[in-house]
Amino acid sequence: MTPTSREFVVDLLNENSAETATAMPEDRENASDARPNLPTATQYHAVYMEHRDPSDGKETLHVYEDKQTALKVHKTDKTSRFNSFKNYSDAVAFARTGSKQPSCNHPVTVAAAQEQSSNFKAPTTQELIAFKRLVENGDLEAVENIVWKNPRYLISSGDTPEILQMGSRYNALHIAAKKNKPKMCEFILNTVGNPKFMQWHFGEEKCETYLNPAEIIRDLYLNTPDKGLNETPLHFAVKFGFKDVVRVLVSYSQCRKIIHI
Repeated sequence: MTPTSREFVVDLLNENSAETATAMPEDRENASDARPNLPTATQYHAVYMEHRDPSDGKETLHVYEDKQTALKVHKTDKTSRFNSFKNYSDAVAFARTGSKQPSCNHPVTVAAAQEQSSNFKAPTTQELIAFKRLVENGDLEAVENIVWKNPRYLISSGDTPEILQMGSRYNALHIAAKKNKPKMCEFILNTVGNPKFMQWHFGEEKCETYLNPAEIIRDLYLNTPDKGLNETPLHFAVKFGFKDVVRVLVSYSQCRKIIHI
């Protein structure tokens, strides 16, 4: 990121916080009328267990939203390590390796820890191409109708953001940010962050896990880099000078705003 880009995002973040962010349309059950982004970032507490039992052939990752639960697990093994993170991907990396690693090194594979089966059929390549065009055009009504009929347009089989452009591995938020569609960006983030949308996707029983799947998928949408230049949607918005898109993205507490040089 160039010095000019850095100055741009710093100036923008210091603008009057009273400015109103772009509004998103109501969802099918009016569950997303209020902005779901929290004033305080969700923390993920990870425990690395050096001595793990691989007898069942499955990997058990100790990542929790409740700190006390994580500490109880930590106390069961004197050789274990404990740490807290703002990003789910960083927490999973620590639970696996016992060391801190930048979340951008684990943009996709970390979500496999919470892989669940969906109640919906995956869209075809042709259907995803048509959906991508709707996102690019900012057609909120059409996009809303499609994703509430089939959440798999936004959530892949691995419980990660669905890829709409294979070569660069752009998800819907990458595309909306690059096309300067702030309302589309906000709709995508509010929809994947809506617990009712996740229950519609997985089924209510499968959503009752020790981690919040809505928080996880929104974290991945905000912070997963593309394959080309390792850029997130925020990078796109800053690089092209799309102020309204930047305002939307940074209004979410999970959005990583630290610039790594």
